[in-house]
Amino acid sequence: MADGLPPDLLAALDLVAFERQPDGHFRAAAPLPDWLRGHLPPDAEGCVTPAASSDFLAHFLAIAADTWDGPPGGRLMSGPFTEPGADGVERTLEATAIRAASGAWLLLGLPLMRYTTTQRLLQAARDEALDVERTRRRHAEREILLHTIVHDLSNPLAGLRGSLRLLRADALPEDDRELLEIAHRQADRMRDLIHDVLRAFRREVDAMMPATAAPADAAETLRQTAQLLGPRAQTAGVPLAVDAPEALPAVADARRLERALMNLAENAIRHSPEGGTVRLAAAVDGREVRLTVEDEGPGVPEDAREALFQRFASLGEQRGQIGLGLYTVRLAVESWGGTVGYEDREGGGARFWVRLKRPRERLA
Repeated sequence: MADGLPPDLLAALDLVAFERQPDGHFRAAAPLPDWLRGHLPPDAEGCVTPAASSDFLAHFLAIAADTWDGPPGGRLMSGPFTEPGADGVERTLEATAIRAASGAWLLLGLPLMRYTTTQRLLQAARDEALDVERTRRRHAEREILLHTIVHDLSNPLAGLRGSLRLLRADALPEDDRELLEIAHRQADRMRDLIHDVLRAFRREVDAMMPATAAPADAAETLRQTAQLLGPRAQTAGVPLAVDAPEALPAVADARRLERALMNLAENAIRHSPEGGTVRLAAAVDGREVRLTVEDEGPGVPEDAREALFQRFASLGEQRGQIGLGLYTVRLAVESWGGTVGYEDREGGGARFWVRLKRPRERLA
């Protein structure tokens, strides 16, 4: 018994184990707790004589003799009993006689203490269940609000997209037609972002990031991102520089990769000083494709980096709050088996990077 159950486990269960000695004494397997010392004072060698201190135990030990003298596996329980101890304090105890392969054992415990502990655990479980229910209700209320916001944003956006489609039918100069195409793609992107916000809050990441049959061309996606953001960067006085090979296949969804890069590049433009350059680059790095977006702004404070890709991360006074942008970037990249991160740019500024897997046939 002593070899099978650690003393600290018995103590946690409010149990004390005594090994029956040939002379009729009982030696404790561990130091006695205070409540039992008062009831059954031990002798100098740490042994107790229950029959001399308790009338009930004297009767129980006589009955338990058959169990202890029998084959291993025998057990006899007394049930709860209440009596004053040697210190005059009345306690409710429970005794169990066990015949184990290692010898004869007597277990003494406080059933009321175990009952109280059980009640406390049950109450804690009830409180936790109530907390879960309150949290569920709050989430349901937030989802209803979110659906309402999405609905209110979707209606005017649908009208805007319809107007842009009508303009496509007009004979426009080439420069105006290019701006119209950019506006149309940005409207489509806004529609997708609204849906992504809803999906992100509902944690439907798999539905939000479906797998694609063909890999994305990360280099071409990077160039398209720069083209889409060209007018905005020009207005902000922030030149865009692109460094990418002709083609660079990566495991990703091309459309969602473009939106992820748009998020990173828009942040870079927003936080760059006028005249600063935003650099977008793509390159092979071993078995991965590495995409980077750099700016010459203030960078990200050290204490804000741990939560950088969480919802509504705050980046301090210099960069403000970033909403869901980097959060959705992380969800997308991780759904493809990639990683996303941040590091300081040499010479000042921020560098956000995305690592994507290369298609297997390209690794040879």
